[in-house]
Amino acid sequence: LTEALNEELKPLRTKRKQLESNPDYIRKVLLDGANKAREIGIKTLNEVRAAMNMEI
Repeated sequence: LTEALNEELKPLRTKRKQLESNPDYIRKVLLDGANKAREIGIKTLNEVRAAMNMEI
């Protein structure tokens, strides 16, 4: 069972090591995601304000 579990987790461990060795990539992915979320949030908030006749 342990051997089967280790084999199943092997690709995940490899990917984790790759990511740990490249913190700049992680930072970029997080910043890109935050920017996308911000854009969507602003758009949604503007739509809600317009629907409620509360546009600024």
